Amino acid sequence: MSNQVSINKNLPNLKILERVFLGRDTEVLFIQHESGFEVSICIQTLQKPYYCNQLFKHFTEKKEAKAFFDEVKMMKEQKEVEEGRF
Repeated sequence: MSNQVSINKNLPNLKILERVFLGRDTEVLFIQHESGFEVSICIQTLQKPYYCNQLFKHFTEKKEAKAFFDEVKMMKEQKEVEEGRF
């Protein structure tokens, strides 16, 4: 199965370079697309519907994006840290 995702002809092709689960409900993605790179934190379940379920930062340089991704992927969900599962 390919990580290449073509959403439609109006949106750029996306390629998931790396994906890490930070816990049960949260994952961080390192993504490449036509205009650069993104590091996205995706939260699957939220208690309050008005919170954003995806936080991201855009980069033009792959090296800078990868360094940020490597820092973010070391994070853990708060609940897992409190329960000592890290």
